[in-house]
Amino acid sequence: MILTSGCIIGACCQVNTCEVIPENTVIFGSGCQRRVQTERPQPQTLQLDFLMKILPNYHHMKKTVKTTSAVTPAKN
Repeated sequence: MILTSGCIIGACCQVNTCEVIPENTVIFGSGCQRRVQTERPQPQTLQLDFLMKILPNYHHMKKTVKTTSAVTPAKN
Protein backbone atom coordinates (compact mmCIF):
# COMPACT_ATOMS: atom_id res chain seq x y z
CA MET A 1 0.00 0.00 0.00
CA ILE A 2 1.24 3.46 -0.79
CA LEU A 3 -0.25 6.10 1.47
CA THR A 4 0.07 9.60 0.02
CA SER A 5 -0.08 12.98 1.75
CA GLY A 6 -3.13 14.03 3.72
CA CYS A 7 -4.75 10.59 3.92
CA ILE A 8 -6.74 9.46 6.94
CA ILE A 9 -7.67 5.83 7.59
CA GLY A 10 -10.28 5.27 10.28
CA ALA A 11 -10.19 2.63 12.99
CA CYS A 12 -10.96 -0.93 11.80
CA CYS A 13 -10.82 0.10 8.13
CA GLN A 14 -8.96 -2.18 5.75
CA VAL A 15 -7.12 -1.41 2.52
CA ASN A 16 -5.35 -3.65 0.01
CA THR A 17 -1.58 -3.93 0.22
CA CYS A 18 -1.14 -3.32 -3.52
CA GLU A 19 -3.29 -0.19 -3.51
CA VAL A 20 -2.19 3.43 -4.02
CA ILE A 21 -4.35 5.76 -1.92
CA PRO A 22 -4.80 9.15 -3.67
CA GLU A 23 -3.88 12.34 -1.79
CA ASN A 24 -6.34 13.68 0.80
CA THR A 25 -8.42 10.48 0.80
CA VAL A 26 -10.44 9.68 3.92
CA ILE A 27 -11.43 6.06 4.59
CA PHE A 28 -14.06 5.78 7.31
CA GLY A 29 -17.02 3.89 8.73
CA SER A 30 -17.96 0.25 9.05
CA GLY A 31 -18.13 -0.13 5.27
CA CYS A 32 -14.77 1.61 4.73
CA GLN A 33 -16.39 4.35 2.65
CA ARG A 34 -14.03 6.74 0.87
CA ARG A 35 -14.09 10.37 -0.04
CA VAL A 36 -11.53 12.98 -1.03
CA GLN A 37 -11.17 16.04 1.18
CA THR A 38 -11.39 19.38 -0.55
CA GLU A 39 -8.82 20.88 1.83
CA ARG A 40 -5.65 19.45 3.29
CA PRO A 41 -6.00 18.39 6.93
CA GLN A 42 -4.52 20.64 9.60
CA PRO A 43 -1.16 19.50 10.98
CA GLN A 44 -1.43 17.57 14.24
CA THR A 45 0.83 19.99 16.12
CA LEU A 46 -0.79 19.47 19.53
CA GLN A 47 -0.45 15.70 19.26
CA LEU A 48 3.13 16.00 18.02
CA ASP A 49 4.07 18.32 20.89
CA PHE A 50 2.49 15.94 23.40
CA LEU A 51 4.28 12.91 21.96
CA MET A 52 7.64 14.72 21.86
CA LYS A 53 7.26 15.48 25.57
CA ILE A 54 5.88 12.14 26.73
CA LEU A 55 7.73 9.53 24.64
CA PRO A 56 11.22 10.15 26.07
CA ASN A 57 9.82 9.32 29.54
CA TYR A 58 9.02 5.80 28.38
CA HIS A 59 12.12 5.14 26.32
CA HIS A 60 14.50 3.39 28.67
CA MET A 61 17.87 2.24 27.47
CA LYS A 62 19.15 -1.00 28.89
CA LYS A 63 22.81 -1.06 29.77
CA THR A 64 24.76 -3.92 28.29
CA VAL A 65 26.92 -6.04 30.52
CA LYS A 66 30.43 -6.28 29.19
CA THR A 67 31.71 -9.81 29.11
CA THR A 68 35.43 -10.25 29.12
CA SER A 69 36.74 -13.36 27.52
CA ALA A 70 40.04 -14.65 28.77
CA VAL A 71 42.45 -14.53 25.88
CA THR A 72 45.66 -16.43 26.41
CA PRO A 73 48.62 -15.68 24.20
CA ALA A 74 49.57 -18.45 21.79
CA LYS A 75 52.72 -20.38 22.76
CA ASN A 76 55.26 -21.38 20.12
